[in-house]
Amino acid sequence: MMVVVLMVMAVLSIMGLYAVSLSTTEQQISTHLHTQKQAFYNADAGIRFTVACLKKALEAENDVLPHDASTPVSYCFPSPPPDDFAFGTGTRIRLIDRAGPEIYEFSITGTAGNALGVIKSEITARFIRPKPKSLGYAAFGDALVAIKNRGHVQSYDSESADPIHRKPGAAGFEPTHAAHIGSNGNTTTKKNAHIDGNADLGENSLGDPAVDNIHKKTDIYGSRGKAVGRIDPDPLGIDAGGTYDPTTYTGANDNATHMTHVDGKGAPRPVGTSISTDNGDSITLEGKPGGSNFYFTSVELNPGAELRIDTTEGPVNIFIDGGGFDAKSGSIANTGKKAADFAIYANYESTDGRPAIEFHHDADLRGTVYAPKANILVNNSGCVYGLLWGRRVDIRNSGDLYYDQALAGKYAIASNDLALIAWEQKN
Repeated sequence: MMVVVLMVMAVLSIMGLYAVSLSTTEQQISTHLHTQKQAFYNADAGIRFTVACLKKALEAENDVLPHDASTPVSYCFPSPPPDDFAFGTGTRIRLIDRAGPEIYEFSITGTAGNALGVIKSEITARFIRPKPKSLGYAAFGDALVAIKNRGHVQSYDSESADPIHRKPGAAGFEPTHAAHIGSNGNTTTKKNAHIDGNADLGENSLGDPAVDNIHKKTDIYGSRGKAVGRIDPDPLGIDAGGTYDPTTYTGANDNATHMTHVDGKGAPRPVGTSISTDNGDSITLEGKPGGSNFYFTSVELNPGAELRIDTTEGPVNIFIDGGGFDAKSGSIANTGKKAADFAIYANYESTDGRPAIEFHHDADLRGTVYAPKANILVNNSGCVYGLLWGRRVDIRNSGDLYYDQALAGKYAIASNDLALIAWEQKN
């Protein structure tokens, strides 16, 4: 009997030891799985943290992405990971594809530990950066774009490989059909107007579609009255304190070193921060490598005056702070004859229908006019080779606008709206 009791006790002891061992193993497995999940969650958090940091860096105009597939870029986080997350201090970013939207790849390793050791989980992710946008209209007016009687909007490409597209008016010239017009408020055309592109309808800030005042007999090459959603009225940021903000050049400008002003007899006139002219006056603005930047509070070219834009050594930029630009019968001569070499940026804010920037009575301009809050008028055979971007853009009475497609490259606006498209857990 005693032997049986001892055998039963031995069996029960063995079973108890096995149960304890099994329980310990299950607890270790559970702890391992929990730690493994935590490592994965840390890696996933690191992926999202990386994309957010990259986006913020790009918005600050920091060059943090690789430019070719053969040269990855090492990226260190600007700040430590948030508390309770462990995924390292940086990564390496690789450019995978740039045929469409640029595709980038990087890996993050998350870690988590327990009493038995440290577990790692690696995730490789890919994200895209959309293709750069540009000022994609020949004429854009946030409140109104109007092409009146005999107003013409055509397009060319001064950098085209095909000479038939380079020079409007030349023998055999053929337009490029990219002279689009658009407005968030009102798109208006008249019977005898000509549009070598689309006539688009945007939306105001409340989501209301632009008014369609497109005449049924307007000659339009592309789409007529297409709803395109809201068009960014100030994509360059005229008040952003950067490259295109006139106030940036209040003190740092080239007025004193690259500008001359003489009267009709050749006598020098004072150079300052505004231009006012008499008959026969001549003002020369000289470019330099990288571009000359001129700061004015207003510009007025009276009949018989000439504004000479000398782009021999580099581009010329005029920044107008608070005032207008009035080219009555005065001429504007761009020596390089390329719209991409000359630009006018103005922060004037129109509050009524009066024009703040005017080209009329045969006044010509080769360049960009970017005044997103101002009214722009091209009138009485005035002619612009470039693009017009304003609050109201009005082309009337045989005014002509020739949009140079070469400007699309100059005003390529990089998108910082990074988006994850794929990820894979490596371990």
